[in-house]
Amino acid sequence: MSAADPRGNEPFYVDPDCSTCGTRLVLLDVHRQSDVPVEPGEIWHDEWWCPACEDGIHMDWPESAFERLTELSEAEARPFEEL
Repeated sequence: MSAADPRGNEPFYVDPDCSTCGTRLVLLDVHRQSDVPVEPGEIWHDEWWCPACEDGIHMDWPESAFERLTELSEAEARPFEEL
């Protein structure tokens, strides 16, 4: 599943409820907040957020993707945040 693939009404890989407050996560679709027309493939369906506590973006990625980024970060001696 890629970031461009719709998930339906909830994330596929992460808990659909916020880990901080328990509120249901919603798709972070910045296009809904503007009058700019949306082209196919412009919405990333892997970015979810909590409308109650706004604690950041919950990336709907499999754990193996985070593990691979950590491996690459360690191999190149760069902090994860820089990748």
